[in-house]
Amino acid sequence: MALLFMVLYTVQFLDLGAIAAEYNVFQWEQEPTRQLDEDYLKSQGASGWEALRRAAAKPERGADSLKAFEALTDIHSHTDAVKPVGNWRSWQARRSWNLHHLLSRHWWSGIDTHDFKNLESR
Repeated sequence: MALLFMVLYTVQFLDLGAIAAEYNVFQWEQEPTRQLDEDYLKSQGASGWEALRRAAAKPERGADSLKAFEALTDIHSHTDAVKPVGNWRSWQARRSWNLHHLLSRHWWSGIDTHDFKNLESR
């Protein structure tokens, strides 16, 4: 029983969604034939934003990278993702930190949007 308590206590501090998202992007980077599931990464909420940014920074991967870039653009412009939480009971430290991290790092830094314009014109 003590072991179960220790495991559950430890897991509550881990961002399992971010770990899964990072692993998926890592696998996508390692295997050129694998397709990126940007809908899954987007569904992870704030936990998937950094993984989406990593995928978008790889324009050599073509349409998958473009979809990740578009997903980030959608998240960035979507009012629900950027607006502050109005009720203190729904505030989450992880979401707040990830949002600050995403916006302060200028998520597009390191991403050459010129490469995506070339992809769109094909």
